[in-house]
Amino acid sequence: MLANGGQVELGETVTVDVRRMQAAGQEERWDEVVELYRGPFLDQFYLPEAPGFDDWQSRTRAWVSSFARKGFEKAIASRHGRGDIASALDVAWHWAKLEPLEDEAQHALIALLALSGDRALALDQYEAYRRRLDRELNVQPREETVAMVDGIRSGASPEHPLPDQPSKGDASQQATPSLPESEVCVATTEDIDQLVREELAPRLEIIRKLGQSPNSNIYLADEPDLKRRVAVKVFSPRLATDRR
Repeated sequence: MLANGGQVELGETVTVDVRRMQAAGQEERWDEVVELYRGPFLDQFYLPEAPGFDDWQSRTRAWVSSFARKGFEKAIASRHGRGDIASALDVAWHWAKLEPLEDEAQHALIALLALSGDRALALDQYEAYRRRLDRELNVQPREETVAMVDGIRSGASPEHPLPDQPSKGDASQQATPSLPESEVCVATTEDIDQLVREELAPRLEIIRKLGQSPNSNIYLADEPDLKRRVAVKVFSPRLATDRR
């Protein structure tokens, strides 16, 4: 443990899963990334009245989730590419259990269940996912997943277990995610909802507010380039003048 003034950090000799994930991803050892991921970073852990920690935790959680998503996608695509549907299905089950509301995880799981020959279970999984989305987020599955399930019902087999990814020339096609920078998005107006929709996230389709904490508001949105739902966190206006 290293202490420097008001900052405390772990030394380089300390083994941390996040650092191991980063190293594995940089060397494209995606199976190791999948094995190391255990769910949302510091899930259910909060420090009241600590906006700096709240910001760091949120950004790191988003980075870890993005890193893990790429690992799961690569692991599933590799197994599917060599015709190992059973192994790809195992990875999809693991992903969906860790991230039950992750669109790509459920899409892959439903597709692989159908490709394994268990169409009934694929449709059951879709219905369970649809009900959970409605109950917890008040949204419906993405259009790509609905279209795939309609095809399964009509007897068609999914061509690929993962939803369409951005093309190589697309600006949204990302390399291995990097650790988050220290930028903080702070609202400076009382009308935060309008500010999010019109200025802070004009390219996102804001679906609804998910919740709020003493330091921030959180919104559910659709990201058109990445073709996935994302959470948008906007910090409280009072933090704009808080120098702590």
